[in-house]
Amino acid sequence: MSPPSSPTPSERSRADAAARAKQAEEQSRLPYKWTQTIRDVDVLVPVLPHLRGRDIDASITKTHLRIGIKGQPPVIDGPLTHSVLVDESAWTLETVGDGKGKEVNVHLDKSNKMEWWDAVVQNAEYKIDTSKIVPEDSKLGDLDGETRGMVEKMMYVWDCFLPPSILLICLAALFCSPRTVYWLQSFQFKRAPQGFKRE
Repeated sequence: MSPPSSPTPSERSRADAAARAKQAEEQSRLPYKWTQTIRDVDVLVPVLPHLRGRDIDASITKTHLRIGIKGQPPVIDGPLTHSVLVDESAWTLETVGDGKGKEVNVHLDKSNKMEWWDAVVQNAEYKIDTSKIVPEDSKLGDLDGETRGMVEKMMYVWDCFLPPSILLICLAALFCSPRTVYWLQSFQFKRAPQGFKRE
C-alpha cells in the first residue's frame, strides 16, 4: 500500500479558500464583529440608534468581558481567550452610517503581544484557525525595547557566526522535504569574509 501523497498547491489553495469561506460564514453568524492584530483585539457590537452610553452594560476585567444593553441578556459574556491589560482597554459608543445606527466599540489591549486569539471569549460558538493568520509586516521600531534588543542580538549572531548555508539548511528543515535538506547538505558552501560582498 503506497503512502498518501501530499496535496498539490492547487488542491491546497482550494482547501484553504474553502476553509476561509466556512470560517467567514461562521463568524458572520456572531452578534458582533471582531478583528485583531498581534497587539490588540477590537470588537464591534451593533446597537439601536436611540441608545446612549448610560444604557450600555459593559465590563472589562483582566480575564472577562461582558457587553450588552441594561435589562437585556448580554451580547458577549464570558472569560476572555487570553488576558488583557485593563488600563489600556476601553469601550465607546459610536454613531455609524450617517447617524442611522450605533455600535459599541471595544478595544482590548493584549497582555501577551506574541499570540493570536482564536475567539474573543472562550465560550464563543465559533472559533478561527490561528494557523492560517498572515500577520502584517512589522519593523524593528514596532517592537518594545526588550523584544527589539533580543531580535537585534539574534540578527547579529546569525550574521556574524553562522554561515548563510547553515541558515539555508535550517530554513529548509522547517519548510522543505527531507530530500531537499539532504540535497542542500551535500553542497560545500563557502562563506565570504566579513565586510565583503558575496558573489
